[in-house]
Amino acid sequence: MSARKAALSLHALGAADRRWILAQLDDTERQQLEFHLDELQSLGIPANAELASAVIQSQASCPADQPAMSNAAMCIRHQLDNAPAADIVAVLREEPNWILAPVLKLGPWSWQPALLSALDANRRTALVSMLHTQPALQEGFILALLSALDSQLTMLPSQIDVAPSALTSTDQPPLLRWVRKWLP
Repeated sequence: MSARKAALSLHALGAADRRWILAQLDDTERQQLEFHLDELQSLGIPANAELASAVIQSQASCPADQPAMSNAAMCIRHQLDNAPAADIVAVLREEPNWILAPVLKLGPWSWQPALLSALDANRRTALVSMLHTQPALQEGFILALLSALDSQLTMLPSQIDVAPSALTSTDQPPLLRWVRKWLP
């Protein structure tokens, strides 16, 4: 189990149990987990065992559920994983869950905790539930989805000040518009 997954599991425990487990570790492991625990706290990720379990299980099931990504998709995925979390949140926070679920299914992402913390609790819970029912993604869809997200990031400076309330019923979040055009 990765240090981040371990920290997410510890984060969901009660304070006394968390302290006891941390006391059993050597200094290096404890410091690493404490760093990730502080990160979860600062991002506002709720200490929720159900959420932690769902996220960890969805991450564990990803490799078996996903087809191998093309080299182009892997290259874009790497670029997106290194994108600033604030930029990813700005692009994705208004997208519907049916767009977010396949993106998250391609994780884990370095910016995933920041994105999840930017969503309200009900939406976050619904999104995590969707991850369990998300079908395997086709290679062409993966490339198209990652390409659309990458395109939205490059256009971000012109979109950054668009408030959700400024969107009309005909204006949809950019990634949603792109995917709707892409779908048959």
